[in-house]
Amino acid sequence: ISAAVATIVDVTELRRAEAAAREAAEFGGKLIGIVSHDLRNPLSFVHMTVALLQRLGPTPQQQAALERAGRSTDRALRLISELLDFTQARMGGGIVVQPRPLQLHEFIQFTVDELRHAFPDRVLRHEREGPEAECVADGDRLAQVVGNLVGNAMSYGAAGRPVTVTSRTGAAGQAGAATCEIAVHNFGTPIPEALLSSIFLPMERGDRPDKDGRGVGLGLYIVSEIAKAHGGRVAVRSNEATGTEFTVTIPRSPISA
Repeated sequence: ISAAVATIVDVTELRRAEAAAREAAEFGGKLIGIVSHDLRNPLSFVHMTVALLQRLGPTPQQQAALERAGRSTDRALRLISELLDFTQARMGGGIVVQPRPLQLHEFIQFTVDELRHAFPDRVLRHEREGPEAECVADGDRLAQVVGNLVGNAMSYGAAGRPVTVTSRTGAAGQAGAATCEIAVHNFGTPIPEALLSSIFLPMERGDRPDKDGRGVGLGLYIVSEIAKAHGGRVAVRSNEATGTEFTVTIPRSPISA
């Protein structure tokens, strides 16, 4: 009897500990979401103020200071966005998307053109494979996918080699014609094979230090969650000979998902 009572007590204590851990995790997630949301507005105001001052003809010294302030603010806003997406994905049942029709090649070209301004010292290319095709997707989220993957490629890729963004569509009648793909490729040291199975988990870096200090290890996780929200997936291949390529595949329309 005493053994049975001890077992019941142990199970009860275990359940209490599990419940307390869940409550702590939920509280932490809510706190991150609240703080991140409240920080976004004042940082956005600072960002707009920096942009305004840059248009007023600052001296070279002032311009240099404003550029540093702009980069720091951009990084802070990016981190906040990642934390909000992480909270939504883990506690809100997944990232919310609002799909609209867009022309894939044209949209990715525009996104890449914008990203070139963020990496003026690097070569960023866009290649098209397949005919222009309509893809029903959340454009803001696709731009976020491209931005996260390009930022990752710039951080870990060889500085003297180009980063290539490829938009792919299948011709009518071809296998895979009902999907749209976005791939980001870079050359450089390959991802260790031991990390490939966990690279899309949140805050997983392994032995790949973030050389540019661009994030907190959520970028690839968010890419994966955005792909899932579209009914798609993300995959990676990486080796010394051909480099590293992340590929996001989504249905061309929600009906296909």
